[in-house]
Amino acid sequence: MTYGEEEKVINFMAVTGCEEEAARFHLEAHGWQLDLAVAQFLDGGGASSSRPARGEVEHEVRAPDRVKQQRLLDGEEEAQVAARPMAFADYQEKSGSLAKLFALPTKLMHSGEFQNARRDAKIDRKFLLVCVTDESHFGCVSMNRDVWADETVQAVVESQFVLWLRSHLDHQAVVYADRYDRDRTIPAEGDSRQQLFRVHPKHPHLAVVDPRTGRRLWMREGVVSAEQLVEALSDVCDRHSMDDAPRQPPPKTTTIPKPPEPSRPPWDGETLAPEPPDGALIQFKLVDKSTRAHFVRKRRFSESDTVATLFKFAQLETNADDAIFELRAGFPPKPLWPSANQTIAVAKLQNESIQMTLSK
Repeated sequence: MTYGEEEKVINFMAVTGCEEEAARFHLEAHGWQLDLAVAQFLDGGGASSSRPARGEVEHEVRAPDRVKQQRLLDGEEEAQVAARPMAFADYQEKSGSLAKLFALPTKLMHSGEFQNARRDAKIDRKFLLVCVTDESHFGCVSMNRDVWADETVQAVVESQFVLWLRSHLDHQAVVYADRYDRDRTIPAEGDSRQQLFRVHPKHPHLAVVDPRTGRRLWMREGVVSAEQLVEALSDVCDRHSMDDAPRQPPPKTTTIPKPPEPSRPPWDGETLAPEPPDGALIQFKLVDKSTRAHFVRKRRFSESDTVATLFKFAQLETNADDAIFELRAGFPPKPLWPSANQTIAVAKLQNESIQMTLSK
């Protein structure tokens, strides 16, 4: 039996006082319509009357009428008969009470879509509490009675959270699952859109989302008690605060900030000595990014000259005081800027080929 059928059997037994087997029999006989089954049981004990079939004996002599015996009911039996409609009225009252007991917490719930709930939570400076349920699981239904109806839970939710509660079959719940749990979702059974329609693998699914960033701060799946939920939500509020809202980035301006004054390069004060006849021969391969021009220069330097002297030579060769240089040597090529104060001998640049890039 399904959960709904089991609940109908329990309600039938509570109203009529019969055993489970009899309750199931009467419910099955009336297509699991609880109201009809109870009414028929109270009216006639559940026994179905039969009517004799008419045969093809119309010309035969009719049998004499059966003698009927009637008697007046005493006070006790009359009270039992009168109590039958009262018992049905009691059942209706009990059924209404059960529906109210397990009703959804509509006063706590946000009635809009997920993005609207997130927007309102952001405006109210509250966290977004997500609950995705499966009504076929009794644990999800019992949370309406045992958790959401708890006064402490209601106080915590109303003060710090916006509750967004949906059935797992709701389209918005599917969109939420696809966004946050795509790697954990499973195709919904019995749906023609199995490739698109996906649900969480376990219910109820509970989560807390920061409405400002959309980041999920906490998640739990399975039935929780009111005490467990209050403890978990209080922990979220202790570790995160909606008062420390992230500031929006400043609007972009069209004003271009003035670049800082460039610092003087260390080779700016260097003096390029005459080329020695037997110094270290160094080859420069220059690449101008702006003009895509390539040219090669060779020159001898004293091994006691600093690497900054090589930058000075490159500056003079480009004939541009505001040029920006990048010198690299070795394999793989490494920048020479960190070695500007070392000598050519220490930097081991004798007979080296230096790649020079000029950008403006």
